[in-house]
Amino acid sequence: MAGPYFPPLEVAGQTLVFDHLEPFVLEMATQSRPNGVKIDVRFSNHCFSETFDAAQHDDKAVAVWDGPRRRVFCPIRYGLSQALPHILKGLPTAHVYQTPEANFLRIGVRNDGGAGDYRVFFRVKRGAGAGIDLKLF
Repeated sequence: MAGPYFPPLEVAGQTLVFDHLEPFVLEMATQSRPNGVKIDVRFSNHCFSETFDAAQHDDKAVAVWDGPRRRVFCPIRYGLSQALPHILKGLPTAHVYQTPEANFLRIGVRNDGGAGDYRVFFRVKRGAGAGIDLKLF
């Protein structure tokens, strides 16, 4: 049996799990495919971490590695990430915008009482077999 997509993380003496960010398959009907397409949805650690900045973060910041790049755990992003599966499952009926960088953007309302919108950026590519039509990440 495979382990979790993101391993648990120790933060301030507490073990955080990322069960809500496990990959899932989203099925969606389209005009050209009324029987639907299967979309493999995966998350990155950017959902719960931010870029390391030596001026802002000290050595006690919990490191999260994105390949060779050091990032640090962000409790605000972690809290907001709890809503991501729900937001992405709502994409078939949501307004989605394309950015100049060829990413897509879904703007949602923050659920933590913070100021500003919750912007969700993602990319879509063709699936690589196994009954998957598209990959969203």
